[in-house]
Amino acid sequence: MQTMTETERNNAIVTTMELNERVRELEQTIAQSGNNEIVADLACVADSLAFQLRESILELVRQNLGPKQQDNLMLVLRKAGEWLAAERAELQRPPQQFSGLRISEAARRLRELDDFEMFLRDMARDILRIMADHNFQRSQ
Repeated sequence: MQTMTETERNNAIVTTMELNERVRELEQTIAQSGNNEIVADLACVADSLAFQLRESILELVRQNLGPKQQDNLMLVLRKAGEWLAAERAELQRPPQQFSGLRISEAARRLRELDDFEMFLRDMARDILRIMADHNFQRSQ
């Protein structure tokens, strides 16, 4: 496995960020649309793009796994976990005054956090496996 040059890595990051933006825009469009066949097709496209995004991120990880990069990845994963815990605690805090809208909005955001946490945990598991494989191969 060959490490990427800085230019290759920067280009891959820009491409990944663009793909992430397209996935986000498509997901917003789907969320705003009604239920019909076109929306179902768009959801399939969004799922496919999300899969490509995930694979692109994992490929960046595979090709840039020096000790410093591994430490940085672990820091990012820890910080993301801390952010999720803080956000969840804030959303679960009882509202100051009763508001049905506030409660339903908090419930929706909690569901989104759960989905993101599942994505993050899956990604972290894959990243940790890649790092373990990389470190094992380097020690051989």
